[in-house]
Amino acid sequence: MQKTLQAGFVCLTMLAFNVYADTGLPEQIRGCSKIADDSERLKCFDALVAGAETRARSNQEARFGKEHKRVTEEAPEAIVATISKFQKTAHKKAYITLDNGQVWKQSDSTQVYWKAGDSVRIERGALNSFFIRKTEGSRRIRVKRVK
Repeated sequence: MQKTLQAGFVCLTMLAFNVYADTGLPEQIRGCSKIADDSERLKCFDALVAGAETRARSNQEARFGKEHKRVTEEAPEAIVATISKFQKTAHKKAYITLDNGQVWKQSDSTQVYWKAGDSVRIERGALNSFFIRKTEGSRRIRVKRVK
């Protein structure tokens, strides 16, 4: 029983400091830990865990569908880089490695004839898509980042 309570306390403390630091949960945990009766203390911890799970679920539901929103707000609209390696897959799709370490894979069927050393611009499209084109050209292909 004692080890179970200690394990529960450690888990709740980790939850409190990582997820719910602003909800007053650490004080509630300290309050539960001061209860002398084992069964009452356990009921107190169980109630805290149930509340924490409910808050976590509602937090997840509130963020549902907005996962990409924070990332797109922080990222630039376009970047310019140089192709360090250009390959074609078995299905004649481009596999592009850039000088900054990024790797992009073509997701449409447009044919392009690029080579290592070409300067390219990667632009953000609608619905979290990306397009890449040569900086001096107008033909672009839809790509997905691999690495």
